[in-house]
Amino acid sequence: VAAGSARAMRGGGDLGGASEYARTQWTAHPEWEGLREQVVDWLVNDERRDEALALVRDAVARRPDDLNAMRRLSILLIESGGGPDVEEGIALVTRTLEIAPDNPFAYRMRADGYLALGRVAEAERDLRRAMELAPDDWRFMQARGEFLMSHDQMREAMPLIKRATEERAAELKR
Repeated sequence: VAAGSARAMRGGGDLGGASEYARTQWTAHPEWEGLREQVVDWLVNDERRDEALALVRDAVARRPDDLNAMRRLSILLIESGGGPDVEEGIALVTRTLEIAPDNPFAYRMRADGYLALGRVAEAERDLRRAMELAPDDWRFMQARGEFLMSHDQMREAMPLIKRATEERAAELKR
């Protein structure tokens, strides 16, 4: 109900009021992850990244084992592209992998972080692991294929890119 009310306020043009209302409701009910995610989405879309980071840091502090909050925080940190933020994001993904070790998306995110820092061997290792965990998922095939292409390994890259394209087309037809 709180998320719906906030969306209605935002849809009516009251951007600030919607964000404040949603944030107040989430502060009172930190278990309402969906509401928090809505607020974070709005903040990111409104280019208020620092506020989004602060909100998600608060969520992780309140509930240290909240995988969704850790996931969101790691994504924001890794996508920042800056050294210390990326390092923190990688550490957070590593922590999530201790809790949920078979998450291919976490390996993919950590690979992105390693790439941002120029740690190519570690990035490749994580992209490979993501593909092992989800061998038929076109997203991981494509990511690894693009990685290999960017490192002049065309012979290995092209079959992955081709298969990823075929798998994606098949998925769209379903």
